Amino acid sequence: MTEKSNHYMTHAEIAELTGLSAATISKVINGRQGVSDKTRILVESIIEKNGMKVRRSGTVPSSGTIELVLSHVNSTSTIGLLRGATIHAQKLDIGISVTEVPFGVDRTERFRRILDRNPLGVILELEDITSQETSLFQSRDIPFVIINLTRGINDDLLCIGIDNWSGGFLAGQHLAELGHTNIGVITGPKRAISSAARLSGFRAALDEHRISPSSTTILEGDYEGVLATNHAEELLNMDNPPSAIFAFNDVAAIRVYSEAARRGIRIPQDLSIIGFDDIFPTSILGLTTVHQPFNQVAQQAMDMVVDARKEKDAGQPISEKRVILPTHLVPRSSTAPIR
Repeated sequence: MTEKSNHYMTHAEIAELTGLSAATISKVINGRQGVSDKTRILVESIIEKNGMKVRRSGTVPSSGTIELVLSHVNSTSTIGLLRGATIHAQKLDIGISVTEVPFGVDRTERFRRILDRNPLGVILELEDITSQETSLFQSRDIPFVIINLTRGINDDLLCIGIDNWSGGFLAGQHLAELGHTNIGVITGPKRAISSAARLSGFRAALDEHRISPSSTTILEGDYEGVLATNHAEELLNMDNPPSAIFAFNDVAAIRVYSEAARRGIRIPQDLSIIGFDDIFPTSILGLTTVHQPFNQVAQQAMDMVVDARKEKDAGQPISEKRVILPTHLVPRSSTAPIR
C-alpha cells in the first residue's frame, strides 16, 4: 500500500481519477445517502491507493456522538468500559453509540454504516485491525482511537492501552514471593497481544526468582471464561496439581474458584488463585487480582477523540497518539504462602 501522506485530496481530484461527479464524491466522503455500495467502495479504494487524506465538507455537521465499537458486550470488562464512557460523555455533553463486532465477522460494512452516521469520532476495542479498515476510517477523516495494542496498528494511529507486561510480572512476582513454584496458568487467546504480554511478564518474574518454566503448566483460554472450567478441571486433575493458578482475567479466575469449591478445595489454604481485571465481584470474593483501569481507559480514549477532532479542525498535527496506563496488584485473601 502506498505510504500515507499528509496531503489532502480535493473532491475534484478524486472525481477526475474515478470519472464520477464532484457531487457524488462529496456524498461518499460526507456519508450521505443516495450512493451505491459499488461507488462508495471505488472512491474509498482510490483514496487508499493514493495514500492521501480527504477533508470532509465543513457544511456537514458531526452527529455529536462517539461510536464505541466492541468485540463483545457480554463481559464485565466491557461493561466497565461502557460505564466509564457513559459517565464521561455526560461531562463532555456528547452522546455514546455502541456497536458489537464479534471476532471473525465481516466488519467492513458495519464500519461503513458507522462512518455514514458522521460521528464525532470512533473508539475501537478489538483484537486486531487491518490496514484496509484503518484506511477506511482515514478516508473519511474521522478521528478514531484503538483500545489496547491490537494487531495491525502502526505509530500513526491513536491508541490507548494498559501495561499488560507489568501486570503479568506483578502476578508472577506475588506468587513467587509466596513460595509457589508449581503454578497453573490459564491465558487469553493466542491472537490477543494483551495475553502474550501478560505471559511474557509472568515468565520474566519467574525467571527473576529462578523458577524453572517447566514447573508451570500453561493452557490457552479465552477472555469470556468459556474454556476456564475445563482448564480448571485439567489442572486440578493432575497427579501433582498446582499450588496456585493465575488466570488472565477475573471471569476465568471465578470459574476456577467454582471448580475448587465443588471439589472441596480450600482457598487459599490448598490453592491460591489470582486473576486480572479487578471487576465485580472480585472484592466480595476476596480475589487477588491485577487492577485494570477501565474507567480511565474509556475516559482518556474519549478525550483523545475530542482533542484529535479539535486539532484536525484547526489544521494542527495530533499531539498525543499513544497512551499506556499502569496496572497494579490488588492483594486479597485468595492467595497465601504455600504450605
